[in-house]
Amino acid sequence: MSAIEFVRLPLTAGTRSVGKVRVLRALNALFRTWRNRGEMRRLSEMTEWELADIGLTRRDLALACDGPMSSDPTRILQRIVVERAARDYAARKVS
Repeated sequence: MSAIEFVRLPLTAGTRSVGKVRVLRALNALFRTWRNRGEMRRLSEMTEWELADIGLTRRDLALACDGPMSSDPTRILQRIVVERAARDYAARKVS
């Protein structure tokens, strides 16, 4: 006679249903967006000089916040800063 033990393994990401993973990802994205909108409030409290130091303007903040509440404004700001830096670099290279 042989003894077979059944071991109950903990639920891991590999065994979760696809639906649960999607819900968790959506909740994570929602939390991240909410947190980043809080960071936008902090940015709006900065002076013009402080914003210029990080490559932003008040108009950039307004553009980033104009999107829907579900959009992440920090991604928009990141794109603005990268594009501006590329334009500035190209302008310096030409001169």
